[in-house]
Amino acid sequence: MSLCRAYLDDWHAPRSCTTITLDGLELYGTDPGFGYGVERFDGWVNGVDFAGGPVPYEAADGGLMGQIVRRGRLIVIEGVVQARDGGDLQRRMEKLGAVLSGERSGDLVVREEWLGVQRMVREVTRLRAPQITPETLTEAIFTLELASPHSVRVAALESVLTLQPGKSGTATNAGNLPAEATLILRGPLANPSITIAGQQWRYEGSVSSGKSLRVDLARRDVRDPATNTGSRRQAFGAWPTIPPGASAVTAGGTGQGTSELHWRSTWS
Repeated sequence: MSLCRAYLDDWHAPRSCTTITLDGLELYGTDPGFGYGVERFDGWVNGVDFAGGPVPYEAADGGLMGQIVRRGRLIVIEGVVQARDGGDLQRRMEKLGAVLSGERSGDLVVREEWLGVQRMVREVTRLRAPQITPETLTEAIFTLELASPHSVRVAALESVLTLQPGKSGTATNAGNLPAEATLILRGPLANPSITIAGQQWRYEGSVSSGKSLRVDLARRDVRDPATNTGSRRQAFGAWPTIPPGASAVTAGGTGQGTSELHWRSTWS
């Protein structure tokens, strides 16, 4: 079971029961009294900074406004390593020191039991080697400095909605930002389309029986996963995201195939 610490500096939630998983390592404790306890977790609740902004008219190209973009996320975790004895402490420090070594990246998954959600930041890398300082024979303090190119937090579990042509369903985004979506078209289908919250994307063509197309609606990419062949020129209409809340979804076209919509609830 996970330990329930009394307070995390930027969590603002008393008696929160939280487990942070990174590169196979569970922080915040995996057994009572021993493990990795988190005492500070910056960059999770605080969100990210913005870059860009308005451009003075005389400096802009044709008087256009400058683009505003969200920066990647920086995360700092500080805590304590608690061990049974000196040998156990050494093993735990070595395991912590190997987190995301060799320029590897991984997902930072946070289970917040007090909120009833499990969210993650993707493709996290470490900015430098973990700083680990022994305090006693059985205890050490540590600092992890991490970065991700992604500004958002997403649900650890992916949501999937499968529809046949002419059928409707509901896609729920439990977050506070629009969620990127991927559409898998499985044949046989002719002129398939998907409408999300009134925004329709359509494909003018067919998907044969036993074949599929993968449509990345965020990156506007249409591709046959078996051959990696793109067919973007046959796609028309909007490239919708899934707004926060519940959205009506309708699959169009004809045939006996299916349209699979994949997404993760998304938070700032």
